Amino acid sequence: MRLHTGALCALLFLNLSAEARWQEVFVPLSGPAALQDLAELGIDLDPCGMTLEEGGLRMPLQEQEVGQLVRAGFLPQVLQADLEAHYASRLGASRDFGAYFTVSEGYSAIWQLHNDYPGLVAAPDTIGYSLEGNPILAVKLSDNPELEEDEPELLYTSLIHAREAITLSQLLDFATHLCENYGSDDRVTHLVDNREFWFVPVVNPDGVLYNEQIAPGGGGLWRKNRRDNGDGTIGVDLNRNFGFMWGFDDFGSSPFGNDATFRGSGPFSEPALQVLRDFVGQREFRMALNYHSYSNLYLHPWDFEESYPPTADLEFFRDLCHTMADHNGYAVGTAWELLYPVNGAAGDWFYGDTLHHEKCFSITPEVGSSSDGFWPQESRIPALLAASLEPNLRFAEMAEDCDGSGLPDALEARMGLLEDCNGNGLADLCEIADSLVADCDGNGVPDACESQYCDGLILFEDFEAESGWSVGADGDDATTGLWVRVDPNGSEAQSEDDHTPAGSQCFVTGQAAPGAGQGSNDVDGGRTTLNSPSYDLSAYDDPWCEYWRWYQNSTGDNPDADLFEVELSVDGGGTWFPVETVGPAGTESAGGWRSFRFRIGEIAPAGADTRFRFIASDEGGGSIVEAALDDFALFQTSGCSDPTPLAPLLGISRQGSDILLDWEPVVESQAGCPLEGVLYTLWERADGGDWLELGTTATTVWVIDGALAGETTRQYRVSALLP
Repeated sequence: MRLHTGALCALLFLNLSAEARWQEVFVPLSGPAALQDLAELGIDLDPCGMTLEEGGLRMPLQEQEVGQLVRAGFLPQVLQADLEAHYASRLGASRDFGAYFTVSEGYSAIWQLHNDYPGLVAAPDTIGYSLEGNPILAVKLSDNPELEEDEPELLYTSLIHAREAITLSQLLDFATHLCENYGSDDRVTHLVDNREFWFVPVVNPDGVLYNEQIAPGGGGLWRKNRRDNGDGTIGVDLNRNFGFMWGFDDFGSSPFGNDATFRGSGPFSEPALQVLRDFVGQREFRMALNYHSYSNLYLHPWDFEESYPPTADLEFFRDLCHTMADHNGYAVGTAWELLYPVNGAAGDWFYGDTLHHEKCFSITPEVGSSSDGFWPQESRIPALLAASLEPNLRFAEMAEDCDGSGLPDALEARMGLLEDCNGNGLADLCEIADSLVADCDGNGVPDACESQYCDGLILFEDFEAESGWSVGADGDDATTGLWVRVDPNGSEAQSEDDHTPAGSQCFVTGQAAPGAGQGSNDVDGGRTTLNSPSYDLSAYDDPWCEYWRWYQNSTGDNPDADLFEVELSVDGGGTWFPVETVGPAGTESAGGWRSFRFRIGEIAPAGADTRFRFIASDEGGGSIVEAALDDFALFQTSGCSDPTPLAPLLGISRQGSDILLDWEPVVESQAGCPLEGVLYTLWERADGGDWLELGTTATTVWVIDGALAGETTRQYRVSALLP
């Protein structure tokens, strides 16, 4: 929502001391207008640490701000009266800062990586100093870290806000993973060989050192740097001090020094950001991750106002975020979409200020949930690191630039400059060049893209538009989580993205609010049915059906207790035949997009009124049930290889008393290239008797020892089993 700055003239702001006690509160909200009322009171609405929940907003506030809300007519519920003490109570005493890194420990860890892996990690470089004279380090990780190579440069930063302890932990975990797995993990090795990773582990050392002083065991809640603002207040929010759209309005940042989002006296007024600005200007970063906590979000530009980047850039931003969110279920969007506008922040500056550096696609991850907070309990650290590790790898993969243009291939594909037929973010020509996909006919198109449905596609439904599908059937009794066609908001149980590479819409069982918990609007209390339209398949000799489904019932208090069922009718719904049943347990019930393909005629003869339906059921209390459907296709096999074909037997030759059989491989119907993973079974028959199986091979040659002994008429055939 856009707010008007004129409302500020009537505001009164409290002079909050630097050591004011922080509390965690839940503020009930009656609607969007109430969120605006909070902003007009001067309450800092920052995605770092605020979570929209059902009925209101969960947020950290200083004690005086809570009183301010009460006087304004709000009814805040105090969840933690002393948030710093709460955080400290759940941290162990294994070292300073609990299990988290002090500034010196973080810098020591970076130096240790260099000492342990000097061929991968360059000596850390002091790129400048903070306001209080503390060094700011940057370190490069690559296969030739001391050389400048023509490879995509990626930047990862953390601790721009001093209290967001997990951000440094995940950055060091990622760097360590790259080093420890280089040479043994093909994926990691490819990335390190073809990227230049840069890390700035502590952007705000002054603020972190102050937290070390006031809370040496961890749990300190100081956020800003330590600038004396000259009016009795301390600190500038470094993530409101970047030069692009600095001070755009007084809602996305604050002009008052006592506020947590105080933007400073001018753009880049703070030495730490001047250091980062100059460093970025000397490099050629095309992509960056600036880590924060918490809220389980991936934020992308624009954040300063309710607008979007140009279409191709927006789609690339969404691709980046959803590629990462598919692993951890984080919500995706701009700051104003998910909560409130932010100005003077890193993400907009990296992307928007192209006068001082190359355009850089910057994402802001917010790590952890509201229960994790700024200082997650130690038992949660491994899970939070895992939730970031895979996305960090995927982010790096999305920087692929095989044509050397300086732009990520996935962006060029969005701009129409490169082909990406399978929508995986890698240009076709690069996948072919790196032998990641086959192109045996040499036409520059991956074989899989040419032959998915051969020439026999009857219908393809990506659900991007209304197409006659309906919800509801006799016996449906679910109270929530009914099927709906939407751009899904992900959770730990539901997909954040549809399956169609260039699409956004699919059918899901209930749309949850962004950032909501995994049980929000899932299937409860019974079953919900999604019905296809009627299809006339009577003119097709051998029609097939394929669809992509997502099903998750493996979480909650009663996991693995529910079913996902698919049924087929060939008489307009009079009789229904089972196609498949997923669940109640197994890998197919653990989420993720999975395809299923079947020959309709093996179930019932396809007719003029063929229909399909998809049923998700909640069979037991306490379970989390989520389902989704996308990319529904009907096709026929004319022009395609039969699923159990006979391979042409080319020749029979004699080698002494042995017989040598050889045959043509089964090929793709369009590309005409050998299929990979085919198994061939050899059969023999003597004097017109029964066929006997000789064995199975993945080659196209078979030798039969001593087969010509005696006077017997022998026949041979070869069958093929497709992968």
